[in-house]
Amino acid sequence: MLAAMAEELKTSCALYAYSAAARSCSEGVVSAKALRAEAPRAAAGGESPGKPAKTLRDRAPSAEAATTEGPAKKKPKPRLTHFFALRVTPDALREMAGAVQTALVEADKDLAKCVIAPEKFHVTLGLLSLADSDARQRAEAALVEAAAAPPPTVVFPGLDSFGDRVLFAKVEDASGDGRLAAVAAASKRALEAHGFPNQPDFAPHMTLAKTSKARTRRRLKIPKAAWAALADAPAAGTQTLGTIELLSMVGDDGNGGYPVVAAAPLGGGELVVTTPSDGATVEVSAPRSKRARWKRNARARRAAASEKTV
Repeated sequence: MLAAMAEELKTSCALYAYSAAARSCSEGVVSAKALRAEAPRAAAGGESPGKPAKTLRDRAPSAEAATTEGPAKKKPKPRLTHFFALRVTPDALREMAGAVQTALVEADKDLAKCVIAPEKFHVTLGLLSLADSDARQRAEAALVEAAAAPPPTVVFPGLDSFGDRVLFAKVEDASGDGRLAAVAAASKRALEAHGFPNQPDFAPHMTLAKTSKARTRRRLKIPKAAWAALADAPAAGTQTLGTIELLSMVGDDGNGGYPVVAAAPLGGGELVVTTPSDGATVEVSAPRSKRARWKRNARARRAAASEKTV
């Protein structure tokens, strides 16, 4: 008799656990699949032999645990939109640029799309993203601080490359006192101090051609054989780079160069703002594909062109 009562009690407990699980399923705590798995146990009158009873509510992870234990999603990095640079006067470099362009086109006619216009020649100092007016103000403050460095004098002793994707003219300091490295260090310090971290190490170069500039169906390469004969041909003369500029990566200045957002003379001087604050901000949510980025940049260029014709 006692055994029969114990069996009846076990069955009642199992049915109660199943009804509790059904309520949990309706509340979204457990899944319907787990509920169906519990049904045979309830019909059998209890737990499996040798295992302690445990309800589905006990087995289901809590919402708090799911929130705290799940991997945190990384925020996407903001898209780079602007950069600090020393603008290079192109006149003395046009002969070298023309020789490079001729050599590249003879190797592959599609490489003509990769050549950088002389009006865009520059030495990059830092990269940044201007998402709003606050970032714009911080960038201008960093520009003024970096401009305290004295202006360097440089020479272009020959050509080199980053793999088969970027061809550049080498840039060397001819000041005699390390001024080029000094202005690069000042730019990096100022940018990071004003909230633009993770600046790349300075690699002095002036880009002449890059394959990322071309839009082709095939992967372009810049073969070393195409420019090796010009590798040790220096550009004529020296240049003193007297101005540090905040430049936009999108659009042009009407003369084929990068749009100048702000500039400051090296050696100390007042900031010159050439673009209104609202014109320097751009959307920074990065599209998923390279094609989507190209479409967005094309729209931005068309919009800039229409504004200039109004």
